[in-house]
Amino acid sequence: QIDGSINPGNSGGPIVRANGELVGIAVAKVRGTQIGLALPTRRVRQVLLGRLTSVTFQRLRQEESSAVYRVHGQAIDPLGKMKQVEILFGASNAADQTTSPDANGSWPRLEGTVHSLEIPVKNGRFQRLVRLQANPDQGVEYLVQPSYQRADGRQIHVRPSLLKVKLDHTPAVQAPAPVESGTSD
Repeated sequence: QIDGSINPGNSGGPIVRANGELVGIAVAKVRGTQIGLALPTRRVRQVLLGRLTSVTFQRLRQEESSAVYRVHGQAIDPLGKMKQVEILFGASNAADQTTSPDANGSWPRLEGTVHSLEIPVKNGRFQRLVRLQANPDQGVEYLVQPSYQRADGRQIHVRPSLLKVKLDHTPAVQAPAPVESGTSD
C-alpha cells in the first residue's frame, strides 16, 4: 500500500523512492482516496522466476491392476525458462517426513520415491499420461509432489498431496439374453 494516488493508465508502472530505488509495480488504487496498491519488488522478482499455478490428475480409465491418469497443469513463466515439471510419487507413509517449506517456499524432496514422471513445459502448459499400479482389492495411496526449476536454477518442490487410486471392479452390466420368439406346439 502506498500513500499516493495512482492515475488511470499507470498500472504496471514503477513506484520509486526519491533516491530512484524501485519499491514496486503499481497495480490499483482505492477509489475516492489517495491510497494506491503496488506489487512489492520482492514479489515481482518471484513471479519472474516462474512457478506452478496448477497440477491436476484426471482419471481416464482403469485396467486390471492399474489406473491411467492425465496429469496436466499450468505455470507462470514470463521468462520462458521452465523446461519441465517432475512429478514424484511416493508411498503414503512418507507424509510423516514432510515438515514445512524453506524461506523460498520449497518443501523437502519426497523421500521413498517409487516413481518419477518428467513432463515437458510448452507455453506455460504441460500434460502427460501416467499409469499407476493399485491393489485390486484395497487400492493404494500415493503421495504426489510436483517439482520444477525456476529461472534462477533453483529446484522447487511443492507441498506433497495424497492421491488415492482405487480400482472399481464392479462387473459390467450384461444385456439380458434375447427372448426367442416362436410358436409353441
